[in-house]
Parts: sequence; C-alpha cells; structure tokens
Amino acid sequence: MVKTPFEHKKKIFIAEYVKTRNATKSFMKAFPNQNYTSAHSNSSHLLARPDVKKSIDEHLANAGYNPELSI
Repeated sequence: MVKTPFEHKKKIFIAEYVKTRNATKSFMKAFPNQNYTSAHSNSSHLLARPDVKKSIDEHLANAGYNPELSI
C-alpha cells in the first residue's frame, strides 16, 4: 500500500497530539506552513475523522491513559 504525503502528516499529527494533547500545535507541527487560525480550524476537522480518533484512542490506551481518571 502506497502512503500519501497526507498519511505521513496525519501520523505526525497523531503522534504529536498523543504527546501534547494540543490539537492546534500538533497540526502546526505536522503541517508547518499553516497559520494558527487555519491550524485551529483544520485540527478540529482532523480530530473528527474516525480513523484519526481511533488511532489516537489506541495510542492512548497503549500508553495506559484512562480518560475516567483525568479531570
């Protein structure tokens, strides 16, 4: 399966989001040519994608993150 540049950037976004829990900054790391306003908007769209949400949830579960314990 051939990976597209978007797939690579999506993986960077997911890895950064798992580390920082900051969608806007994670988006700017994956897509460095975006300004803050665009990154803020586009990051929420990316987080809404089922494949991205599933991947983030899997990474957090593997890291031992339990959303019921965080407040």
